[in-house]
Amino acid sequence: MLQSRGQFKKQKPWDESIKVPFILKFPNISNELRSINTPFETVDILPTILGLTNIEIPQSVEGVDFSPYLLEKKTPPEKTGLIMCPVPFHEWSRIRGGRKFRGIINKNKKVYLCKRFKRFLVVV
Repeated sequence: MLQSRGQFKKQKPWDESIKVPFILKFPNISNELRSINTPFETVDILPTILGLTNIEIPQSVEGVDFSPYLLEKKTPPEKTGLIMCPVPFHEWSRIRGGRKFRGIINKNKKVYLCKRFKRFLVVV
């Protein structure tokens, strides 16, 4: 967060915390800049790298292989991404008003959180 909204830690469902760019430089991909607006999660990293290296992706691997969308400039499917803070700690501890949250973010950049976290119901 680096002082955005007066905060340092990334434990809140704000854009500065959840919308982090994933930058990848890979030999098979041209130097042309490509961007995907669909949520890309940590779980998508392994299948994407396996796809880029033409290694068969085991059925036990979770996540989406984004390599076709990077190599062939196809449009990725609609996908939602999970966002969460299962245990508030440090700067956003319970004593300081920290709350657990779980939610999803979609391609339209709308964030939907569980209703009991009224402070952050919908972030657009």
